[in-house]
Amino acid sequence: MSSNRSTNTSRRRFLELTAGCAVAGSSLLPAISVAADLPHLSMTDPAAKALGYNDNTRKVSSAKYAAHTAAQECGKCKFYQGARGAQWGPCMIFPGKAVHVSGWCSAFSAR
Repeated sequence: MSSNRSTNTSRRRFLELTAGCAVAGSSLLPAISVAADLPHLSMTDPAAKALGYNDNTRKVSSAKYAAHTAAQECGKCKFYQGARGAQWGPCMIFPGKAVHVSGWCSAFSAR
């Protein structure tokens, strides 16, 4: 009978410690970014420049990017994670930044 009581006490202590660690750990994690809180990607950003990002696909130089077409835009790219109807949204290519739904970069890949 004392071994059963010991097991229950150990189990209870384990659960208390686990819950305590979960609460303490959650306060150390960074807050999850909401798309509206992300800064907009600037065309002068070094990563944006390297990939030829433009926030308007119709203004992309066809001379410089021969494979580009006006139908290619961030909102139709598999890397874009913006909500339907949103003008700006997160992109896996530019973490921590929001790209314009009508934008384009050389990493474009159709969904």
